[in-house]
Amino acid sequence: MLDDVIVDLQTKKPDSAHRERLVRLLAEIASGFGPDMSLRAIQLANILSDELGQPIDNLDDLAQRLSAGNNDSALIGRIAKLSSHIERQRTAIAHRMGR
Repeated sequence: MLDDVIVDLQTKKPDSAHRERLVRLLAEIASGFGPDMSLRAIQLANILSDELGQPIDNLDDLAQRLSAGNNDSALIGRIAKLSSHIERQRTAIAHRMGR
């Protein structure tokens, strides 16, 4: 999903289902854990946290900038950083599982 959002931003696609979905998830994570938080948001919040459990970026700001339609290179870089972080997490999990 993050890579799709990056492509949408780079091609200056005005509205994107990927972007809207990401905005909803990031906003849900930024609002904090609650009883009605979706499992997908909980999983993403966990993956997008550092070793101390802190978010690796200001997810609320990111959601707001995406929602506002920003598509500058700094925003694309921030999303690329999230995507790279997720890939590193996946690789580490696969390594621990012996794959």
